[in-house]
This record gives sequence, structure tokens and C-alpha cells, in this order.
Amino acid sequence: MRKVISSLAVILILAVCGHAADTDIHFGCGTQEVGINIYTDGERVYFRLENPAGFSNFPIFSGTLTPRTMNMIEASLLDLKVFDVDVVVASWEKTQCKTGKNFLLQCRGAGKIEQPADSGLRTFGISTSLEHQENMDVSADVVRINWGVDTAETDYRHHYISFPFTQDRCWSR
Repeated sequence: MRKVISSLAVILILAVCGHAADTDIHFGCGTQEVGINIYTDGERVYFRLENPAGFSNFPIFSGTLTPRTMNMIEASLLDLKVFDVDVVVASWEKTQCKTGKNFLLQCRGAGKIEQPADSGLRTFGISTSLEHQENMDVSADVVRINWGVDTAETDYRHHYISFPFTQDRCWSR
């Protein structure tokens, strides 16, 4: 009996934690202004942001705006200016990623910013979350794609970049 309970506990833990990205991943979200695709190619998982408006349409801050956060926003304006391009691409090894149901994905650890080349920035993760937002008038299911970007070690800053999409703007294969 104890062995059966232990086995069931292990199965439950594996089911809750998700599974390694050993299969192909291909999903995305988009609006008229911006599109994101997350997909596997070979042994890597790629995050591709297509943003024709460039930096003028790039989210530089996620959080509550207060007088104390102004320095962070000013730093973001400088650090993330390298993303003033139409296409941004980052990638991770498949072994660093796991997937869950629907649009859930997480890649942890050092990734590589492929485009723009020589950005001087590093990436240490990407994740998605599903949220249900509701008020008295409307409700919406939201897929939020969260991307962590870090500056150089000598003047280290972490930027948490969040791209929210209503679920009807997302697709998967």
C-alpha cells in the first residue's frame, strides 16, 4: 500500500510540474501591432517577436508606476533601446524548457539573444501564464508571455518584460 501511495505521489508531482519540452512546440499570439511565436527547431526553443513599430511599441516596464520606479524606467529606456528592430529572437536549449497544458511554457537558465546580434544583453528565462480577468462588465482569459532580459554583469539590471494577449489572439499547433 505504501509503495502504491509513493508511486501515485511521484506521478502527481510529475503531472503538476509539467514535462520537458521533448516534443515540438509551436504557438503564438498576436495583434495588429505585434506578434510572438514560440517554437522548437532542432534542439532549441525559440522566442520570436515581430514588432514593425520597433522600440516605440516595446514594453519597457511591468509593474506599478510610482516615483521610486522612475529610475528603473529610465534605465529600461537606455538598456532596451537595442530592441528598436522589426524582429527580436532569443533561444534556449530544449533541456532548459518544460511545457504544460494549453499555452503554459517555461524556459529557465541562460539563453541566447540571437537577434539583434551583439546586443550586449542576456536572457535568463521566458514563461507564460494564464489569467482570468473579470470585472462587472466583461471578462477575458489572458495569455501573458513574460521574458527576462539582463544587462552586463558590471552594471547589472534585470528587466521583466511582459506581453499580454487575450486568449482569442493566441493559437497553437
